Amino acid sequence: MVMKRLLLLPSNRKKAHLHIDGDIGAAAVTYWFYPKGVAISGWGDNVPATIKTDTERIITRTSNNSYVKVFERQTTAANTGNRKSTMALGQIKTGDYSSLNGTWQNGQGNQIKIHNQRMKFSDFGLTQDATPGTITKLKMDVPSLDDQQGNSKTVDGLKYHQQLTYQTSNGASMLQGSFSISGSSGGLYDVVFMPGGNNADLNNGDSSRDRIVALGTQNDPQNIPSDKIYYRSN
Repeated sequence: MVMKRLLLLPSNRKKAHLHIDGDIGAAAVTYWFYPKGVAISGWGDNVPATIKTDTERIITRTSNNSYVKVFERQTTAANTGNRKSTMALGQIKTGDYSSLNGTWQNGQGNQIKIHNQRMKFSDFGLTQDATPGTITKLKMDVPSLDDQQGNSKTVDGLKYHQQLTYQTSNGASMLQGSFSISGSSGGLYDVVFMPGGNNADLNNGDSSRDRIVALGTQNDPQNIPSDKIYYRSN
């Protein structure tokens, strides 16, 4: 096989992936390399929905029959068995997030940067536009939805409540707030903390690893798409 070229094709700096083009006789072959945390897109139904975003993946495609094959890195049982959760739920309950310190990222490229009593979100996901903000102790702050004094205000019919409470539901531990939407009953905003080895309230994702989910919902946060689940990246 003769390789023609090596290309780095970033949709942006956070979602870069590589592909290599080559040929085998008259057929063209392409290898796509997706790093951990980068969502696979643009393949339609050719990629199984069960493929995870929290591990490295390789996709191969040949032009003569549009044959697509996906390879996913497997974690050995020995490695998963030795992995211990670092989530201190008793501390999180008081607004102390030091057991989570570091950067957490989901498959959509969103991040949570955590240091002691503060969690900094690249996008809370409250609106169609990015809504970055912070949680400090048990208070949520989204600057784009605040007035000049830093208090929550109604923006395009949506108003969120800044004060959070600590809740447990079906084995999940979470910080919970609420929001209202004009003409609707509104909903809840949940930041769910799920230690590795426990999958009580999440049907997707890698249950051997610590996970965080942050979302606005009117239902229990169970069937969360895998690419919305945050894992510690450093």
